[in-house]
Amino acid sequence: MNLPRAIFAGLVLTLGCTGRIGDAGNGAGSNKTGETPEGVSAAGPPTRVAVRRLSRTELERSLHRLFGADLPVETSVLPADTLTPFDNDILEQSPSMLLVESLETIARSAATWITATPERMARVVPCKPAAPDDAACFAQFVEQFGQRALRRPLEAEDRSGLVDLVSYGKSTGDFGEAVRMVVRVLLLHPEFIYRVEVGVSKEGKTIRLSPYELASRLSFLLQGTTPDDALLASAKSGALETDDGVQKAVTALLASPEAREQTRRFHAFWLGYAALESTPLHKKLRAETDALVDRATEPGRDFHYLLLADETYVDGELAGHYGLPPPAGAFAWVKYGSAPRVGILSQGAFAAAGAKFGDTSPTRRGKFIRERLLCEPIALPPPDVTVDVDQPPVGKTPGACKTARYAEHRSNAVCAGCHSRVDPIGFGLENFDKDGKYRTHDDDHPECPIDGVGELNKGQSFTGAKGLAPLLASSPQFVACFSEHFVRFAVGRSLDNTDGVRIEWLAREMSSKGSSFEALVRAYVTHPNFRVREEE
Repeated sequence: MNLPRAIFAGLVLTLGCTGRIGDAGNGAGSNKTGETPEGVSAAGPPTRVAVRRLSRTELERSLHRLFGADLPVETSVLPADTLTPFDNDILEQSPSMLLVESLETIARSAATWITATPERMARVVPCKPAAPDDAACFAQFVEQFGQRALRRPLEAEDRSGLVDLVSYGKSTGDFGEAVRMVVRVLLLHPEFIYRVEVGVSKEGKTIRLSPYELASRLSFLLQGTTPDDALLASAKSGALETDDGVQKAVTALLASPEAREQTRRFHAFWLGYAALESTPLHKKLRAETDALVDRATEPGRDFHYLLLADETYVDGELAGHYGLPPPAGAFAWVKYGSAPRVGILSQGAFAAAGAKFGDTSPTRRGKFIRERLLCEPIALPPPDVTVDVDQPPVGKTPGACKTARYAEHRSNAVCAGCHSRVDPIGFGLENFDKDGKYRTHDDDHPECPIDGVGELNKGQSFTGAKGLAPLLASSPQFVACFSEHFVRFAVGRSLDNTDGVRIEWLAREMSSKGSSFEALVRAYVTHPNFRVREEE
């Protein structure tokens, strides 16, 4: 049977244009939590969150949670997610027929795979069918799998349409055929592909989420996947309607391997190395930085460790790459000692974000520090600039050293304003090449020494990563900027003035509780504002 692709395409296209589905009713609703208007005021107004489509990674992880980690799913057939820097920006989720066709291909493939053997089918069918059209067993399957796929209990309309599909088992003599049809229908359902928050009550423009919608918010933010059975059970029992229940759920989620991987993903997007897996060296650099992120985000650890760590996680090859003593075995933590290195600023994964023209770009590195670590936007070049920004600066003298070639940026009145803010930072990190290897001169130019002296702001000169890291760590802007990026990742959109109060509050909360990553996450997801949304 071919599913009604035109109808589904219409749903997807409509959702893509409107960003919402349905609306909350005006019932009084339950309000067991969040009765602290002072706290709500301190953290700003409720968040504006529109309907969001699952990213490639969220879809893949959700399918693995539904069917098992061994499910072969090829999400690369989907249109690529635009990184801004995160992969879940609502405004970049343009619908298309390619999207619809790719989703149908994935749904058909998953449905065929899960019903290929009795052992696999038992993962989703909680009973043993007595006949190809065993209505009672089929109804159990529909109820259980339907809730897991749609992240909420089935309604009467959902249920009646799905249980009728048992007829495919009778007509083909194969119970699995009926199961395949349900799986395909649910994997193409808008409420599986999109995160829909209709709500249970409305007061003014504030819509309170249902416990199941809250479970989805928690799971997708902290684990990057659909809620598991335990979290759905907490929603059903009413536990997520109490502060204590939410705290317990957050504790369980944060302790999971999925949460650790989601934390790594967030940092990789934020710090620009998410796609760094093209070579064996890059994969090791990524593993090194993942290990640093794991340590920096341990419960109770000051998050500034990310900048100030005096050790790194390397094997013999990476130790040689960095000029460090090799560990005794495979990957292990090695102290930097007297090496001119500290924290993430001297790691190869971070250095790669500043690569351009096959070399490092002081401009790109400085801009990256300004925008990603301090949240100071740098304007694009004005339209009347005739220099080709996709080519390295040539300079007036052929073969001139990089310092001389880039100095022309700051001698040009049109360019000086921005370049004077970014180039000096980048030059302070020039001793690290595009893979983080230490060097004393420009690549292939021993006559061009690198002194590693830079300037963050007027009067704040530094030398190398060891000089820059403490300046960044001591700046309140670093924690505020980190909070801003976390909120942007959480809500899936660019931020505006209405989000400023929330970001300031979150930065204060993080700083007042030991500056730990866990403190920031807990403050954000356990606040009453996390359980409501503002009407679009």
